[in-house]
Amino acid sequence: MKLKYLFLLLPSLVLGQDFMPLLNESIQQSILAGDDCLKQNGEDCLSYYDKAIEMAKNMPDSTLIMTYKEITGGLLWYGNIKDAERYTREGLATSDAKSYPTTMSYLYKRLGEVFVKTEMTDSVIPAYKKALEWAKKANDYLQITDAHILMADVYHRLGKTKRAIEMLTLAKPYADQSPNYRQRIGIVYVMGNIYLANKDYTLAKERFEEALEMSLGKDEIMYHFSKINWCMTMNFLNQPLEVIDQLPQTIAFLEGDNNQLSANTQLAKAFLLNGDYEKSLQLSLTNLEKAKTINNQNLVSLNSRMASENYLKMGKTNMGLQYAAMALNSEKSKGSIDEQVLDAYKLKAMALKANNQWKEATETLDTYQVLNDSLYTLEKQKEILNLQEYYESEVKNTKIQLQQEEIKTLNAKSANDQLTKTLYAIGMFSFLAIAGLLYFSFNQRIKKNKAEREKQEEIYKQEIEFKQKELASQTLHLVQKNTFIQELKENLEKIKHSPELFKVEFRRLVMLLKKESAEDKDWEVFKSYFSEVHNNFDNKIKAISKEISEKEIRLASFLRMNLSTKEIASMLNVLPDSVLKSKYRLKKKLDLDKDEDLTEFLNTL
Repeated sequence: MKLKYLFLLLPSLVLGQDFMPLLNESIQQSILAGDDCLKQNGEDCLSYYDKAIEMAKNMPDSTLIMTYKEITGGLLWYGNIKDAERYTREGLATSDAKSYPTTMSYLYKRLGEVFVKTEMTDSVIPAYKKALEWAKKANDYLQITDAHILMADVYHRLGKTKRAIEMLTLAKPYADQSPNYRQRIGIVYVMGNIYLANKDYTLAKERFEEALEMSLGKDEIMYHFSKINWCMTMNFLNQPLEVIDQLPQTIAFLEGDNNQLSANTQLAKAFLLNGDYEKSLQLSLTNLEKAKTINNQNLVSLNSRMASENYLKMGKTNMGLQYAAMALNSEKSKGSIDEQVLDAYKLKAMALKANNQWKEATETLDTYQVLNDSLYTLEKQKEILNLQEYYESEVKNTKIQLQQEEIKTLNAKSANDQLTKTLYAIGMFSFLAIAGLLYFSFNQRIKKNKAEREKQEEIYKQEIEFKQKELASQTLHLVQKNTFIQELKENLEKIKHSPELFKVEFRRLVMLLKKESAEDKDWEVFKSYFSEVHNNFDNKIKAISKEISEKEIRLASFLRMNLSTKEIASMLNVLPDSVLKSKYRLKKKLDLDKDEDLTEFLNTL
């Protein structure tokens, strides 16, 4: 089975394993000189690495294997896969290598990466298993997590969704607690790849955007790897402008790395989707030559197909047919039937038709139809298998969770609870059934408590609103009471000239009524309540005009409560005409037109 190499190979997820500072300065300089040489020339740079190895042989034992680890990193990054494999194997074979299990784990992961890039499918998982084995010997949780996630990435490329999810399940508890942020990003990244492989483009987009957000400013490599796969997803969603806008930054970052070719391929695809056929053609032809150089048949096929499509769109049908045939031959060389093979057959049939080669076009289309029917059956079987794998995985995870929760409960009650012994005696089937019921009941109780809490909060909210309205109502009552008191005072003034009947009581009544009159302190109380109900009304008025006085704010508040001119005049102890004049001045300070109604304006605040 061939690896699906449409997605970028996940880099090692362990940061903080940089051995370079531990190496002798001369060794460091020699390794860095080799890396710079690769970046500039791409070849004839091994003498720098060999010099570093010779120096390391005369250093303490750990120096040599750490030197190999640093050398292989540069070789893989700059695409010298064959030499990366040789130096990795030499590092693993050093006499004291087994004394340093962490570094052994790292080198086996390097070897797994080599096998992925050279499509030695059968050797990839064994290499990563070796990496996991050495990581466990070192009791290095970071390396253990790294190996699990890398294996998950490979399993999903092989179409083994169940195994991929199992690996991610094993890795997640470690990654969630890990100080290594890249590992947490890695789980999200691999899930994005799984969704993308299953054509769940919306979910894939969400996962890659999550990975981008997590890695932004924290991990440049994972950021740009996530960016390429996000752009691939956007092309599938037919949104090429986003790709054209954002991908060049990543392409610049990957200068000198073979992964840049994958990024350029997605950019060429975006130009094609956007109708920029000249740009797409030029870039796809350049990509094609580079893909041939590194013998990456997936990228040879993709760029050949794009070149063919561009030529056909531009009316150059002969060239379109030539590159369609090249794409089909590249797909056939992979020895497997998948959607890429079908696309290549379909494209060639279109190119033959454009060149009026009707017979050949019909034959090619017939072959396409036969293969498509066959693949449809295979895809359906695979879909059913994947559904079964998802189901089995979910059932397994649920059982584990139920067992863990029940074990905690049983341990707490084991001293006094006879039911514990009964549950154990019933057997695993009954145990899981009861655990499931308990788990469901617990969840229902949580939901019920949450609903009751939300209901109680809503009741509290309504009570607060009611009290605020009640306060406003009480304040209005004070306004009406003030009117009553004013009228009563006027009547008492008339009684002043009456017979001596009320002479004894008169002074006491007047003093009591004056005490009950609404004074300035009543206004402050009113203003406080009014502000609560009407959202800081006085501050809003002052924000419009700083020249507004406290009396004018009082007038505005009464108008906001829809009191009549007569009621306001009574409250302010003035004539109605004075109220009208005050309204006119207030309207002017608020910069309102003559036709604008003051009360309507105040109701909008």
